[in-house]
Amino acid sequence: MKVLVTGGAGYVGSVLVPLLLQRDHAVTVVDSLLFGIEPIARYLSDITVIPRDIRELTQTDLQGQEAVIHLGGLSNDPTADFNREANFEINTQASIELGRQSVQAGIERFVFGSTCSVYYTEKPVDTLFTEETVVHPTANYSESKHRAEQGLFDLQDDLCVTCFRKGTVFGLSPRMRFDLVVNTFTWYAHTKRRLTVHAGGRMWRPLLGIRDIARMYAEVLDRDPETISGQVFNLLTDNYRIIDLARMVQDTLSRIDVEVEMEVQEVGIPRSYKVCGEKAANVLGFQPDQTIEDAVLEMWQYLESRNNTYWNIKHLEALVEEGQLNADTLRRIP
Repeated sequence: MKVLVTGGAGYVGSVLVPLLLQRDHAVTVVDSLLFGIEPIARYLSDITVIPRDIRELTQTDLQGQEAVIHLGGLSNDPTADFNREANFEINTQASIELGRQSVQAGIERFVFGSTCSVYYTEKPVDTLFTEETVVHPTANYSESKHRAEQGLFDLQDDLCVTCFRKGTVFGLSPRMRFDLVVNTFTWYAHTKRRLTVHAGGRMWRPLLGIRDIARMYAEVLDRDPETISGQVFNLLTDNYRIIDLARMVQDTLSRIDVEVEMEVQEVGIPRSYKVCGEKAANVLGFQPDQTIEDAVLEMWQYLESRNNTYWNIKHLEALVEEGQLNADTLRRIP
């Protein structure tokens, strides 16, 4: 199949691209390359790369494609809050427009990478949210993703749209990020030998291994459209309290004789959500393989060098300061 992957040089995309190639798909990557092309450099002879902001894509770019896996966009709360208007343009408007252009280009399948953070609550609750839960997110990031979901599903009469609401992803990637909770704890354990847990660590989060989500993006292309069209799937390994994640990192590292202190503070934002993953298990047969413990050890071995590209918001701020990125529009400066 000819597959176009937006954000293909990003954290999840750079793990997904080789999986698609292994399955003999013809891959085109669309990426603004704010974080460089190095994560997919080894595959450049096997793929087509369109180095472009997704807001600049045209129907011509989509001609001949059979499926779109849409991962591109601003990918967490700090980057969404960095420029609310640009976040809406990129995460919502450009996503819906990409869906419309896909219809016009005759593309049959569209897989959208959304987020379980659409379920967040202001304080910890034991409610287990399902795909049927009515949500009204107000944070810039989760709201922009939810509005994109709604706009894309308006196209489902002409396009097989499938939405993956992902838990917080963890694990090693060629385009590494250390601004995700398990990855962050591993980073601070490595650099400071100390973990700080905010708001008592009572918040719930659904977690998801990066290899598991990449695998599902690849596998869903083979599914019968009748079973996945117009469907939302929560994807997660399990739900964890933040305090328990910190302890898992601490315990995992203790097994390799690394001692890490932990400080639990009561201050902080206790935003929380627990999510049900039964639908993905029943309909897609999703069974997670990657464990948090294995991911922590892999990241620990990897932590030899450090730079701002591991942190989305720090990297954006650095590009603005260096005059490479327009802070008002989040477009590259020629």
